[in-house]
Amino acid sequence: MYEPPEPSDLPSLPRLPGFGELADTGHAWVETVLAHAPAAVAITTAMGAVLLVRPMLARRARGARHAGARMVTVLAPAGLDPVDALAGGLRLWRDLTGTAPPAWRRALFGPPPHLGVEYRLTAGAEPAVRVWIPGEIDTHRVASAIRAAWPGAQAIPDPPGQPDTTLPAGTITGGMVRPVRGALLPLRLPDPRAGEDPLRALEALAGTLRASEHVMVQILARPVVGRRLRRYRAALARIQAGRPARPSLALGAVTGLVRAALALLTPARRTTTSHHYGRRPGPDPLRTERLAAMRRKADEPMWEVALRYAAATTNTGRGARDRVRGLADATFACFALLSGPHNALARHRLPHPSRALSARAMRRGALLSATELAALAHLPSRTPGLGEPTARRIPAPPDIPEP
Repeated sequence: MYEPPEPSDLPSLPRLPGFGELADTGHAWVETVLAHAPAAVAITTAMGAVLLVRPMLARRARGARHAGARMVTVLAPAGLDPVDALAGGLRLWRDLTGTAPPAWRRALFGPPPHLGVEYRLTAGAEPAVRVWIPGEIDTHRVASAIRAAWPGAQAIPDPPGQPDTTLPAGTITGGMVRPVRGALLPLRLPDPRAGEDPLRALEALAGTLRASEHVMVQILARPVVGRRLRRYRAALARIQAGRPARPSLALGAVTGLVRAALALLTPARRTTTSHHYGRRPGPDPLRTERLAAMRRKADEPMWEVALRYAAATTNTGRGARDRVRGLADATFACFALLSGPHNALARHRLPHPSRALSARAMRRGALLSATELAALAHLPSRTPGLGEPTARRIPAPPDIPEP
């Protein structure tokens, strides 16, 4: 005989909420939104204000840096050899790493201020070394670092109001220099004991200039801190782990699908017991050497560097264009000593060279270590102050006021 199931044995169906419960839920949600609305509005307003105000603050900071900038002429001490010149450059750029502002100033006013080192070549004179210091950095701070790097050197600021003439009007051409293989691989460091100095080639180039010709090399540098330094170290860590420096989610997904398809279509190979084929491949010597060079570079202070050069003449015509093009090629060739097995320097086009060199604006540069920057920017072994009594081997007396 059929017995109906008990009510407790029947499966329970989900109960739909009624209109009253939906109204109560909506009312509670509205009350929650209204309760947190002032905080949400305040946070949104603050974020919008930061996004709108930060570019304006960054532009004003750049304008103040250029408006209060000073030019300093550097005279080397007598008897400065290439070894001491490069060693002093390394100490200088390690010392000036401390000019980077704190994190909150970088968040409001943009990247740190950059310094400029300029070599100006004219006929009948040795290369003149000048340092461009923005208004945010104290001139005495840089002058003290220069004297500490090269004892006996002098940093003479230009008088206020003196016009800053970079290159004369006429025929001009130039370019900018960047590493070929990115920032991870280091450049070749010249050996000063073997006479390898890029500035010695500049001195030789100065001896070939005519009265109407000028050559200028400009190096802009600022310390690398914050997010870009973290990205650089993260890319190095990925390279050391055997992964690509720049991970791509789309490329990783496509690679995974291709590998899975090949694993399904390709039969598994039989493992062999031969001693010859069973050995594990040894480490790649070239990769090991590159990783060691990368680690040595990452252990030093990092700088963001922009290298530009230009050659100019007051003459015009086809002959003048060919002449300045040859001088520009010779200027770039002076830095060929830094090209090595891991990385090299390549030149690129620089639109409006005179305007770019006069503006001294730096948006983004190559990442170089302090040693690589010292190989580019240091005092030459001979300067216009070599034969003058102002170039001394000992520091200046303390009773003489600083400029």
